[in-house]
Amino acid sequence: MTKKAVATASDLIGAIQRIEASVRRIEMAIARLANLIEPAPLRRINPDRRYRIAELEPFGLKPGLLYKRHKHLIRKDGHLSYMLGRDVLALNETAPKLAGKTPTNTAIVPRRRGRPRKDAKRSTPDDSTDSLTIRKVAAEHNRIVRVHCWMQLRSRPIRKAA
Repeated sequence: MTKKAVATASDLIGAIQRIEASVRRIEMAIARLANLIEPAPLRRINPDRRYRIAELEPFGLKPGLLYKRHKHLIRKDGHLSYMLGRDVLALNETAPKLAGKTPTNTAIVPRRRGRPRKDAKRSTPDDSTDSLTIRKVAAEHNRIVRVHCWMQLRSRPIRKAA
């Protein structure tokens, strides 16, 4: 016959204390992770409160932006500049949406820099061997072709002026 292990009261108390300590460590790790993700949750904007310009910075409203675009909403009381909370809420409601446009799949050909060259003009509208068409096709297929020096092959030698 095998002997059964008998747990005493002190063994149970020790096991419960170890479980309690590990739960405390897990809770502290969760709190640290929450602080890393969002250090301090933003408080709500009270519509009846006066907000100084510096107080609006945690909400993403920098002083330069306010004085350039929303100067008409800034009020003065002596030397103190402030905005009402209802004006701040109205700014948030009338802000443009970030994802307003639908994405397109067309490849954009980078604009050529510098002075336009003479070969940039198309000779005929349906010429597929045109340099602009070739450049567009090369950009669509993600190929980059660089020509450092272009020499035309001639059958006769070039004469120098005397």
